Order: sequence, then structure tokens, then C-alpha cells
Amino acid sequence: MATGENYVKQELVNCMRAKELYKYFRPRAFNTLSTSKSSSPDTVLTAHTQLVAWRLNMNRSLVSLIDRETQYFIAESTKTLHLDTGIADDPTDAIWAGCISVPKAGRLCECTLEASPSPTAAPPCFEIRDLTKDPRFNKLPFIAGGPKFRYYVGVPIKTKMGVAIGSLFAMDVKPREPVSDSNKQFMTLMAQN
Repeated sequence: MATGENYVKQELVNCMRAKELYKYFRPRAFNTLSTSKSSSPDTVLTAHTQLVAWRLNMNRSLVSLIDRETQYFIAESTKTLHLDTGIADDPTDAIWAGCISVPKAGRLCECTLEASPSPTAAPPCFEIRDLTKDPRFNKLPFIAGGPKFRYYVGVPIKTKMGVAIGSLFAMDVKPREPVSDSNKQFMTLMAQN
């Protein structure tokens, strides 16, 4: 019985999230980009992700939005990506995901949406210091195979109604120490923008 109640509750949350998301984002328009390996056509979003990559000294940062069943990567940047051309100075900094969509089930960002504030009053954040050691995620293709990401930190993107519709996150190819509360605060401010 509890499992059925949890399913119904999760479906209600998914429906509410999708309804809120569609006020800001139209997946139909996005579908024309779904096979692209380019960063967002919105250079402001790309600049936001690049600033996060620089501030946290991470390999890359992305913005994703999630509806009932799909995760949409809508912006990505690395430290050397040129905002005007989408080309990186360093070949290892090339766009990884680009503007694509994937099923949301079992993804890191799905956990980020459920993040709660920490006991230290730091903003909600989901962090995995070594993805290869976490059985929930270590078989994902971008961890088990190329580009072999090892570290993830993300904060929820919330609407004015307080509904989490996506995440701003950073990834690195090496394990890392926990992100500071100051950087969690910075990421949260960037996600609010």
C-alpha cells in the first residue's frame, strides 16, 4: 500500500513540475535541437554555466530542465569554450552533451531536485564526490565510459512558486573534496538567475 501511495505522490509531483516547467520552457521548440552537440543558442545561459565552471574550478557546468519523463540539457560550458562560436581552446573542453534530451529516470539531476537544505543552513545541494564508487550512478555511460566523469555537484532551479524544475550542476573528471558552503550559495544564486 505504501508503495502505491508513494507512486501516486511522485506522479503528482511530476505533474506539478511539468506544469510549472512549461510556463518557462517549450519542449517542442527544443526538439529541433535534440540532436545538436552545440551549446545553448542562449549565450547568457552559456555564460552562466561558464562562470560556474570557472568559480568552482570544474571541468564543465550545465543547466538541465526536467518534466515528467525527460531531462533537457539546455546549456553547457567549459572554461575555454568561446561563447560566440561554441568552440573550445582545449579539445578536451569540447561540448559533451550539448542541447539534447534524455530519459530522466536514474539521473543525477533527478536527485538534485529532491535535495534538502543541510543542517549547516547551506542551500539545497546534491553532491557525489566519486561517481565511480556510487552504485546508483557508476554504470551511467558518461561515468563508466567517456568522458568518465567522477564528481558531480548540483543545485535545484526553482520557480517563483518554489517548484524545482531543473538543476544547475558542475562535473569534473577527478574526485574532489566537498564544495564549500560559499560555493553552494554561489551556485544557488546563479540558479535563481
